[in-house]
Amino acid sequence: MNNARNIKNLTEKKLAGKTVIVTRAREQADELCHLLEKHGAKVIHIPCIRIDPPESWQACDEAIHRLESYHWLIFTSTNGVNKFLERVKALGKDIQNLQTKNIAVVGAKTAEVLQSWQLPVTLVPEQFQSEGLINEFAKLNMKDVRVLIPSAQEGRALLKEALKKQGAMVDVVPVYKTVAPDEKELSICLDELNGNVPDVITFTSPSTVKNFVALIDLRKIKAWLGQGCRLAAIGSVTAQALEKLQLPVHIIPDRSTSMELVNSIVENFT
Repeated sequence: MNNARNIKNLTEKKLAGKTVIVTRAREQADELCHLLEKHGAKVIHIPCIRIDPPESWQACDEAIHRLESYHWLIFTSTNGVNKFLERVKALGKDIQNLQTKNIAVVGAKTAEVLQSWQLPVTLVPEQFQSEGLINEFAKLNMKDVRVLIPSAQEGRALLKEALKKQGAMVDVVPVYKTVAPDEKELSICLDELNGNVPDVITFTSPSTVKNFVALIDLRKIKAWLGQGCRLAAIGSVTAQALEKLQLPVHIIPDRSTSMELVNSIVENFT
């Protein structure tokens, strides 16, 4: 049914004449931009986060040198997968040694990226966020289980604390950090609007919300909302970041993927 719906929507170009802002980082935005353009949207990419190395690799490197001691690896983002495995390679370790590890990922896209490294996925939660992982691990006996979570430097502590309460021994190591890009660069991207009001602004993380609001100004965003602009969040955590700023969430998919986000945007205009 989903495939039939997607084909029908693509044929009809439901987003023709609509301007959609994508705030995702450059290295992650291609799929979302491409899907929106397939539906006829004019896409303006304003990358509101940049992925940089962590301030220190020490904690990660120490964890890599004792990888055999961990029972589970958990990845909560595609960035976490790529940056951690790139570091494993940089230290001269064989990634294929991880074939025998239990590996959990937060969602389908993260699983896809992990599989592109020729590594198997042990667990993908039904709910594509940390809360979904917590629910799945609650079904297992986690007492004295050693868990490694390669994560963003500023990542949420929710998963770590929940697993510790379940009896696990958890190490969270930073493998990247998200920072705001140069404002001058973002302003150039914004010029593509030519003073027009966007039809939709998409947000894929709390950081994209924070940095976009800092760039545009909350009052201007609210003025756009008054002229029909709609805000789309990829998941509940991003939606909460918008709501904390007293901004409405008009569009949120059931599952946190680019495909489902675009489908939800299309349906919102149907």
